[in-house]
Amino acid sequence: MRLSRVWGLCLLLLLAMPLLAQNNGWNNDAEQCAKEEVTGDVAVMYCTRAIQSGQLSQDNLAVTLYNRGNGYMDIKQWEKAIADFTAALRIKQDASSYNNRGMCYRELKDLDKAIADYGEALRVDPDHASSYNNRGNAWRDKGDNDKAIADYSDAIRLRPNYDKAYQNRGLSYYDLGEYEKSLQDENEAIRLNPKFSNAYNTRGLDYLNLYKYDEAMADFNKAIEYDPTSYNAYNNRGLVWYRQGEYEKAIPEYDTAIRVAKEQDVDFAMGYDNRGDAFKGKEDYEHALADYNDAIRYRPDQYFYYVDRGDVYRLTGQFPKAADDYSQAITQRNDYSWAYTERGYVNAAMGNWQKAFADFDKGVELSPKSVAAIFSRGRARFSHGEYKLAIDDLAAARELNPSYAYTSLWLAMARMRSGGTDFGPRLDEQASALSQDWPMPVIKFYIGKMTTVQLSAAAKSDDTKKERNQTCEANFYLAEWQLAHANRAGALEHLKQAKSGCPHGYIEYEGALEELKHLSAAAPATPKH
Repeated sequence: MRLSRVWGLCLLLLLAMPLLAQNNGWNNDAEQCAKEEVTGDVAVMYCTRAIQSGQLSQDNLAVTLYNRGNGYMDIKQWEKAIADFTAALRIKQDASSYNNRGMCYRELKDLDKAIADYGEALRVDPDHASSYNNRGNAWRDKGDNDKAIADYSDAIRLRPNYDKAYQNRGLSYYDLGEYEKSLQDENEAIRLNPKFSNAYNTRGLDYLNLYKYDEAMADFNKAIEYDPTSYNAYNNRGLVWYRQGEYEKAIPEYDTAIRVAKEQDVDFAMGYDNRGDAFKGKEDYEHALADYNDAIRYRPDQYFYYVDRGDVYRLTGQFPKAADDYSQAITQRNDYSWAYTERGYVNAAMGNWQKAFADFDKGVELSPKSVAAIFSRGRARFSHGEYKLAIDDLAAARELNPSYAYTSLWLAMARMRSGGTDFGPRLDEQASALSQDWPMPVIKFYIGKMTTVQLSAAAKSDDTKKERNQTCEANFYLAEWQLAHANRAGALEHLKQAKSGCPHGYIEYEGALEELKHLSAAAPATPKH
């Protein structure tokens, strides 16, 4: 679609038409160049012939350069478009030329120049709503959603029916995790434009993050109905299934997203990354690794792709490779706390405890209110035998999220292993804030309200995968109970079962490995004969 022209340029061209009509050649080229329906290579051809005729006045030359710049934008020749807009601006200062040049700079990822051009457009025309909207896009690209929202709001103030500005502001609210505000903006965008595919797509993401999966799927279906080329919508349908653990259903959606993107000459790195997540969820690490490799090949600048690939290396025991990927993510974004935490895990697995705790400490420093970061350090301290320090972290994590049962469990374990005798009453008191679902049976066992046999029975399920996971956890927590009560042989048996039965991504699997290392190191030497 041809980019809209600002009214000033349109009027300029219309006023010039009587003059152009005095000639039968170059004037026709200029007229064709100016038509909205003439785009891409054809527009460039007509505009070029008009420009090369040497017959255009300076004002009409500026218009024709602007229109050829639009033609170059149609075919994504951003540098040539920039050259034409720059030439047009030398003749006449015009908001649309600045605005469109800014759009080209944004496509080239030169966001500072894009923002500067949008600012110049607004200097020339303070009521240029499109420039506010586009500058908002650039601020959002830079991660400054507050400035983006301010610009989108100005665009809406100037043009109250500006559906794209509502949709874009909704995206910024989405990025900030303010899903209800995002919903309001996407609802308004859809009211203004009932076939606005992107608005349905963003609203679907809002519903997805509000755990309204049916509503999310309905919106992604609408997005595809109104734009069958929307590979993002197919990708997001995959996310609906992924979030519900339906990996087999998610993968075909990602397949379609990648295919539809390729049909548009787009290497959809996010689609590969998300499909990799689904394969990882299935514990199909070979296919997951292949997808993460493709995601990184297409977008080597995306730090979280390295974290995802690092996770596969960690889960498959390739710890040095995992550490390298987490380090690469940190190089790209040194304030990403989870990369430090994940690198801490692999350093611990390799026995590099000093480096591990430096990483865990950095993760907590960067995200001092993150339950995941504090809980991870607490578990690492537990595994290293630093039970009193572990208690501090696990208590802090539990205080941040009292409804997360696993912090209460690990806190009780740390109190048991440190020799405390009051863990039972404390855990019993905490249990009132917890769901009665799994792992509540483990908690009931710890506080003496369930036997070992009853706990094993509670882990059973009609769902094979669910039973496997719950049995894995039951074995690990039974082993920890037995270790706290000096039953080494019983603990060893349950730890072996946890090691063989737990998914490699489970904290109980990693915990079992560490405990087995300790037991092996503490085992008495076999007598020589």
